[in-house]
Amino acid sequence: MEINEDFEYIGSDISTTSLPIAYQKSYYIDGGISGLFFQYSMKLNTNLSFGLQYSFLFGNQTIDERRYTYDIQIDSTLFDETILEEFIHEDDLYYIYEGSGEITYIQNSNKFSSSKLMLEGRYAIDKHEYAFRAAMNGNMIIKSIDMQNTLDTIYFYNHESINSKRISEMAFGYHNKISKSLGMIIEAQINYPINISEKVVLFDTDAPQENSIHFGIYNKFINPKYSFWNNLNLRAGIYLKEL
Repeated sequence: MEINEDFEYIGSDISTTSLPIAYQKSYYIDGGISGLFFQYSMKLNTNLSFGLQYSFLFGNQTIDERRYTYDIQIDSTLFDETILEEFIHEDDLYYIYEGSGEITYIQNSNKFSSSKLMLEGRYAIDKHEYAFRAAMNGNMIIKSIDMQNTLDTIYFYNHESINSKRISEMAFGYHNKISKSLGMIIEAQINYPINISEKVVLFDTDAPQENSIHFGIYNKFINPKYSFWNNLNLRAGIYLKEL
């Protein structure tokens, strides 16, 4: 994934060079977290069953950042030079010209290692069916290498962080078989963001917690006659999600 930000400007009254400065950031993001899991399920009787899933979470992520910094000159005259942008001020057209500049390369490499335990259960009696799911992430170990290259001067910084285990998901569902062909389903879910440091997440912004409620209804029309179709299923639903 590639992200290119727009140019931003710093006035000469704030700039450390006493000249107005333009800068732009570009990001190249690759990798992420994958999982290898094992499942086990068991039906105790006709009413009760449960399942267990254990996952190994692992992966690598690389974030390459380029910072372009330029001294700039603003003029209303058009020259044969590199123009960064143009703008209108009080009905006059101005050009922003690129001056001397430098490029800073920053690379953040992260190696992830963790685990996840998920438990599911189902209980059915008469026309009612209940289901639940809960999951917990284990300790997330992140080994990071940060590199910065400015004017051929390279800096390296190695560090490791361990984020403690926490609940990652909780869900509850209810299914009511109103009749042989008619039924309704209600689900409530809470999804927590993965437990990683704010220094590692993209743009220092953690993913939000998701709370959602789902409601659905279905009706099955069965064709009693021998024909080219056996049944017709109609489904409808709504949901409410909060971030």
